[in-house]
Parts: sequence; structure tokens; C-alpha cells
Amino acid sequence: MTESNNINYGGKANSLIKLRNNNFNVPAFFIVSSNDFKDFLSSNGILDKIPEMVKKQDYKKIKKLILKSDLNDDLKLKIKHEFKKLKAKTVSVRSSASNEDGASQSFAGPYETYL
Repeated sequence: MTESNNINYGGKANSLIKLRNNNFNVPAFFIVSSNDFKDFLSSNGILDKIPEMVKKQDYKKIKKLILKSDLNDDLKLKIKHEFKKLKAKTVSVRSSASNEDGASQSFAGPYETYL
């Protein structure tokens, strides 16, 4: 997690990496990549269903499927391992997209932060 501008990370993650690599003081963090998320969707049988639901603009159903799904074991282990390294009792979780803040489009805002 040292390379900024990784296409599998959101804009915020890439910015944090760039700041840290340039010796700015940033809070400890870890990233769940878009590949991790894609694996989660695939392991729960959601990935192949999404294109049809998007065509129908059934975004609530997509969210419902995601929220009722279980994390796969690899992702659970990764998150637990990275969380332990933070040595924190509380964290904030920020979702974003790998193409969130592009030159031709911006999706800032529709994602959520949890404390």
C-alpha cells in the first residue's frame, strides 16, 4: 500500500498514500480495494446480477443484497489483521469509488462514512 494512483483504490485512499509518502502526518489507515469488493460481490453471487439491476435502476435491491451478504473468509481475515495493526478502539470507515473524482465525472457525496 505504498503506490498512489492505484486504480483499485478510491481517490481518498490514493491521496492519503501520497500524503504519507511525502511525510505528511496522516492517521493510520488501511484500504479495502475495489478488487476486494469485487471478490466479495462474486463470492455472494451478486456480481453477475448487478448489470440487470442497474438497467432496471433497482439500486435499493443492490444495496439490500450487499447488506445481507457475508464477507468472505479472506476479506474477514484481511480486515481483522489490518484493524489490529491500527491499535485503535474506534475508527472511521469511508467508502469511495476508484473513479470517484475523475476529470470527466465526480461521484463525491453518494458514499457513506461510519464512525
